[in-house]
Amino acid sequence: MRLLEAVFGAYWRLVLAFRRLESKVWDSRWQRRLGGCGQGVSIKGKPILDRPEHIVLEDNVSIGPGAFIRAMGGLHIGANTHIGRNFTVITANHNYEGDCLPYDSKEIRQSVCIGRNVWIGINVNIIPGITVGDGAIVGMGSVVASDIPPLAIVGGAPAEIIGWRDRSRYERLDLAGLYGGKSGERIE
Repeated sequence: MRLLEAVFGAYWRLVLAFRRLESKVWDSRWQRRLGGCGQGVSIKGKPILDRPEHIVLEDNVSIGPGAFIRAMGGLHIGANTHIGRNFTVITANHNYEGDCLPYDSKEIRQSVCIGRNVWIGINVNIIPGITVGDGAIVGMGSVVASDIPPLAIVGGAPAEIIGWRDRSRYERLDLAGLYGGKSGERIE
């Protein structure tokens, strides 16, 4: 029985080590293709990144598994922003006022800018042309269809302001450079 436990334990340690290695290889492959990539960036799982050369990620950005990013119009994500799984952002749309129905072949491109120190929950969708202000929190399942001011806490579909972060606490932590990693642990 102990031999079986030892073999099984060794097997799982190998599987986990391989998964960590695969994740690092995957991250570095995408990071080389991005328009800009800071230090400590993590893209989990196998994202679908359409036009990665139009994506700029600053330091300590973390994107969970299942991301779908269509970046023709450009995407900029500020430092220390953490994004949950199944994140979707679109930066281009079809022209429904063109010469064909339901739309023509012209793309309407609009950049999306997500500020610094933003926390975006699971299953969030962001449409073209949106700005998410520094320090904002976007609750899970939200559909962001209008700009979000700095420090706002939003939720719903469409996302609406449901609260605010404490400005003095936010500014004190930001000024002191006290930032959390992808699991919330303090970055030294």
